[in-house]
Amino acid sequence: MVLTFQQLSAQNNYKSVSSGDWSDPAVWETSVDGRWVTASRPPEESDDGIWIGPGHEIHLDRTWILDELVLEGVLHIDPGIELGLGPASVALDIKDGGVLVNAGIFNGDPARVIFQNGASYRHAPASGEGVIPLAYWGPKSIVEIANVSGAMLATSSGNWSQHFGHFLWNTPSLSSDLVLHGLLNDIVGNFEILATN
Repeated sequence: MVLTFQQLSAQNNYKSVSSGDWSDPAVWETSVDGRWVTASRPPEESDDGIWIGPGHEIHLDRTWILDELVLEGVLHIDPGIELGLGPASVALDIKDGGVLVNAGIFNGDPARVIFQNGASYRHAPASGEGVIPLAYWGPKSIVEIANVSGAMLATSSGNWSQHFGHFLWNTPSLSSDLVLHGLLNDIVGNFEILATN
């Protein structure tokens, strides 16, 4: 199942109307009786659908469980924040132009997290290798390793051995050796090294 914004018109759906923190109700509108109104609270797992639109950047400012999220804007998982998934068959659908920036904790699920062609994931762990979420990666999706500054030693728990689309390495502040241990070996698109210091 792939979610579309057109499906988000029934009760208990949310859409972003501006950039800001997830927990700020002013960032959201909700559907009531088939019309969109200013939200009185931020979206929660029990809501039917959530859409972050193009041009909007939302910061996940506390641990949340998300379900049925369509991402066409940018979602930041801030440092120390954990993103969990609810029970929907497609919990997170990142569309062409959508970007998930992960500086926190998000393990994913390859059956329920989808990076469509043109969708991007920016891996920006606060320290160490972090964890790339388990996901379906479209052949033209993009994974970017960014903002890594210290030593980085890849392990199997970092989920490096997935079937990726395009892969970008962009770590201009890397100050130590990078060791991947042969784990990054299934890239169907381009592998580009933009910066390593």
